[in-house]
Amino acid sequence: MSIDLSPRWENFAVYLPAMQFHYSSAVDNNKAIKGREFPNGIKLTDLDFLNPKSKLWHYKYALYSAGQFNDASPKACCVSNRDIDNTVILGDSGGFQIGKGTLKGTENFKKTKTANEICEVWRNSGDIRKRIVNWLDANSDYAMTIDMPLWARDAANKDTPFHKCSVEQLIDLSVENLDYIKRYSNGNTKWLNVLQGTNPKDSKQWWDAVKKYRMGGWALAGGVGWRGGLDNVLHYVLLMRDDNAFAKGLDWVHVLGVSQPTWAVLLTAIQNALRKTCKNPNLRFSYDSASPFQAGGRYQQVVRYPKFTSDMKSWAMSAHEAPVNPIYAGKKGESFHFPYSSPIGDLLTLN
Repeated sequence: MSIDLSPRWENFAVYLPAMQFHYSSAVDNNKAIKGREFPNGIKLTDLDFLNPKSKLWHYKYALYSAGQFNDASPKACCVSNRDIDNTVILGDSGGFQIGKGTLKGTENFKKTKTANEICEVWRNSGDIRKRIVNWLDANSDYAMTIDMPLWARDAANKDTPFHKCSVEQLIDLSVENLDYIKRYSNGNTKWLNVLQGTNPKDSKQWWDAVKKYRMGGWALAGGVGWRGGLDNVLHYVLLMRDDNAFAKGLDWVHVLGVSQPTWAVLLTAIQNALRKTCKNPNLRFSYDSASPFQAGGRYQQVVRYPKFTSDMKSWAMSAHEAPVNPIYAGKKGESFHFPYSSPIGDLLTLN
């Protein structure tokens, strides 16, 4: 029996699994995977959790990144072919890949010698910005703006092109990106203005530069987000609140790159408090990670529910090696049930 998980999140900050294209394209059709048997009555498309008619489960939320693609041309997948009335997709603009110097189409950026040169190269890279904006307009309900992350200046990122840039240059480029989006977006998506920072000074500097761009909401990245710690997040959220950043119409706040259960509780508390104090009952906080796809697809692991005891250390998603072994192949494995319960786990035997 199918389970609809979406209504459970109505009063909570919502988790967005960061979907990978290899998954979203695979579950969009029933092309057989060689050597991979399915339980009787289950097809590959039943693993499309965005589909409200899935036999297994429906979850209407996901994050999908433009950084996975070389161009904006349509790609057949469960996101592009989704039921838009029963799904919510948050598009990632690829700011992480920009900061790391791995965004597709920017390979030649590494040839630049100076900060001024890399800034000029980016300003003249209209095709890249156009590709990102068009892709986000086509595939997402909400989308993050194109930020040039300040953490690119850290020593750990010395090999990336934007490491040479000053705080002021990175902020200026990000503001120019905001102007580009205002000018060229076709209005199909609501934009979340990405906020960055590595310390209180440059975080405030960034906010003062971008706060006039009030679109569909905000995204907290870098040190402004969870990596800066709870004190820092609260300080920044209160700063935003005092500037009326959570008024009606600015309805979504995304915190990038976190899926720890403790942060689920903290962000829910922040969301619900701001709903009351800012008189905006539609305000929604969300958070994301690629952990589900990394654990299963790359590491062959099964993730289990936290125990949620009085010991906070139990508030963690624990990963266990999946029972994948040749000894279970064939009829010998039919008598062994998959040991972890879930909508699909309950249907599996170890063969």
